[in-house]
Amino acid sequence: MRYKLTHITTYRYKSDVSFSQNEARLRPLVGAFQDCLSWELVTDPAPAFRADRVDAFGNHVQYLEFNTPHQRLEVKAVSELRTCMSANHDAASTLAWNQVRDGFEA
Repeated sequence: MRYKLTHITTYRYKSDVSFSQNEARLRPLVGAFQDCLSWELVTDPAPAFRADRVDAFGNHVQYLEFNTPHQRLEVKAVSELRTCMSANHDAASTLAWNQVRDGFEA
């Protein structure tokens, strides 16, 4: 199956923030049952500096530095994934996506 995922986090501050440093871990991992076909991270405002690295656990980390005054920061990650099930995976025994979603809305 193919999925397109969009994650948006918005920070709103009571007054101008003149400098901030952030780390984002929003890029999906590649594994035996999942491929990340594409991934993009966009922020508003744009960072003055950005560096990417992989942490000790294999997560992709984006370091973002902002040095322009702002009262709002939006971080948007868009990913396209392809998943596949193993030959011995019983799809009938898994939860439907809406059951998983509803579990997070508690």
